[in-house]
Amino acid sequence: MSELSPSDIDHFIEHGFVLLRDCIDPQVRREWVARSWIRNGYDPADRSTWTENRIHMPAHEYKPMDVVAPRLARASEELLGGRERIMGEQRAHDGFIVNFGVDRDRGWAPPSPEAGGWHKDGDWFVHFLDSGEQGLLVIMLWDDVDHLGGPTYIACDSIGVVSRFLADHPEGVHPFEGPGFGFEELITRCSDFREATGKAGDCYLLHPFMMHAGSCNRLEKARFITNNNVRLRDPLQFDRPDANEHSPVERGVLRGLGVDSFPFRITGERRGVVPERERLQAELRAAELKRLGLQRGDPAQLNSSSTRSDGRATTTRPSMRTIGRCISTGWSCSTCSQPRSSRASSSDRPSSAKRASPWRTRSFACRPPCRHSSASSSTDGGVVR
Repeated sequence: MSELSPSDIDHFIEHGFVLLRDCIDPQVRREWVARSWIRNGYDPADRSTWTENRIHMPAHEYKPMDVVAPRLARASEELLGGRERIMGEQRAHDGFIVNFGVDRDRGWAPPSPEAGGWHKDGDWFVHFLDSGEQGLLVIMLWDDVDHLGGPTYIACDSIGVVSRFLADHPEGVHPFEGPGFGFEELITRCSDFREATGKAGDCYLLHPFMMHAGSCNRLEKARFITNNNVRLRDPLQFDRPDANEHSPVERGVLRGLGVDSFPFRITGERRGVVPERERLQAELRAAELKRLGLQRGDPAQLNSSSTRSDGRATTTRPSMRTIGRCISTGWSCSTCSQPRSSRASSSDRPSSAKRASPWRTRSFACRPPCRHSSASSSTDGGVVR
């Protein structure tokens, strides 16, 4: 059974996107978002701790998209012409792009060329019309994204603009060296602008040539999204012998070019690029691990208990999954001792609680109790050792 209807496919080809509602596993969503506060060292209930307006977090944990958002995985396959055309396994990750309050003190600018910051993704490769490094761009909403709350702006008629530009440059376009794309000029050719708002769990599947931009967040809450890339095994092909074999992504390019077939051939070299973003995210990853008191970035290798030389079980720092579960339920629990989330009222906070270290060895009861409150670990009075 198809995930997308014929009208969904037509909408994607004409407007460059399709929206899937409520398709992220809610438990994964809550745990990953809750854990992100710990990773950044921020208190969700105390804006004074939000020292950065925007953070593009590195990813620590990956899960198969078939598990986290199976409908999204199936829809991606349909837009790209089948699972066999996709390289590897589609995966969800916790590398959030968090907007804590970008430009919240400035006036709101509607989605338009004047909003600024327009671009297409792909800072890790030289771009060609048929590049398969980015077959699809997926924006996953991990919490509600409202108007004035930092929604991504999208230019729905930019697929044709970018398609024609890349068709004129078979030598390839470097993402940040040389003349590049010239997005400031390209965006002036667009007129169909929209906001990618939605509820927690919604996902936007965008054509890879969709130009988009960030926006201001004037609301008193953080915005959590991820930009997921679906990579192709082979370059796109615009002159398949059977036109019915063209994927919706390829058909979107052909529509933008105004043709039914286009025998594109590159004249430059396909090569990867090492973006500055990777260096910055490596620094962020190291800082997060240091903040959490961890040595490795694989949450699956982090244990919540260990054995001493005398054979007695002891409790060590809880796993990152445990952190996510507990911080979302209240002030803390005897296993996690994590700060309260914004869901807990101020009256729930113990008077003796201090917000110094997320690993503080105090024992408070979760409000409401979480399942770790009755943990059977060998501890004295429930205090983490």
